[in-house]
Amino acid sequence: SFPRRREPPESTADGSHLEIPNQVGDDEEAPSFPRRREPPESTADGSHLEIPNQVGDDETSFPQDPSFPQDTSFPRRREPPESTADGSHLEIPNQVGDDGVLRSPNPTKDFMQGAYLGDAFTNEQVTAACEQQSLPYVLANDSELFTQVATLLTQNKVVGWFQDRMEFGPRALGNRSILGDARSQSMQTQMNLKIKQRESFRPFAPAVLEEDVTEFFEIDTKSPYMLLTAGVQKNIRHNVEQQQGLNQLAQIRSTLPAITHVDYSARVQTISKSTNPKFHKLVSEFKALTGVGVVINTSFNVRGEPPVRSPEDAIRSFLATEMDVLVMQNCILYKEQQPQAAIDKAKEVTFEKD
Repeated sequence: SFPRRREPPESTADGSHLEIPNQVGDDEEAPSFPRRREPPESTADGSHLEIPNQVGDDETSFPQDPSFPQDTSFPRRREPPESTADGSHLEIPNQVGDDGVLRSPNPTKDFMQGAYLGDAFTNEQVTAACEQQSLPYVLANDSELFTQVATLLTQNKVVGWFQDRMEFGPRALGNRSILGDARSQSMQTQMNLKIKQRESFRPFAPAVLEEDVTEFFEIDTKSPYMLLTAGVQKNIRHNVEQQQGLNQLAQIRSTLPAITHVDYSARVQTISKSTNPKFHKLVSEFKALTGVGVVINTSFNVRGEPPVRSPEDAIRSFLATEMDVLVMQNCILYKEQQPQAAIDKAKEVTFEKD
């Protein structure tokens, strides 16, 4: 039942391993699992569908079946943002109170509120990290920061975005993120090869203002943890002649080509003003400049590296790649201003490719 379980991490030139570059659900669709609708975990009353492992956690492991998100068998779908690539996850389906009474959690409420549970760093800590390496930077006040960074995104710059508390789980949700312009026809290849250091065909996910999600994607629910896949709206799609193998990757399929997969799908993150006001403000400023409230959002790391946690991690990753700009709190670093000695030192740190 698993005819293709020896896919190398690098695809071949003829595109024969295009669909599953490494593990099931890694970044592409998993055709060996056409319908994984069985709940492996559920609450005591069986009222919601749990998708804890990598199948369903990444990209199009679930095909675009319009009945799936609205399946009345499961009035509430809960995709845990804390699941990992090996299928392990944190799940507490029931709790027992001090009085010994068994209770089920409320599956309709998001108690994680964005999952921003990690470390946070102040402007003073960020600037100290820069000064320790004699790196030039600019401090922007709150009234200028978001417009400046949004403008850089419109100029096709790749921006490392490091803000407040780190996300809990495998997804970058706007606090340890690398951002780009989803409208760009070259950004997917640029970010894959020059920043993430992986195959050029790997897809990226869109982060969209929560209030604008239905304008761009065929989904009418929130997706705060970047775990739901939806098609891009038909009115922004381009009709293209179907190609084979790697040729299909060069086709421009929508007005948001950097996040539109070969099947017109995208793994969507909705940005809430209440849970991440800074990220929401940035994308709102980008929308004010472009009319589009959508950006590329990928985790702040290179291939084989964990997501960055500290200012020192972010600086090293920024210097070691061809990222254009690093924004840590209100501190902005421009790559062209950084000393070559610091860049060379950062590139000495390498990670085993996964």
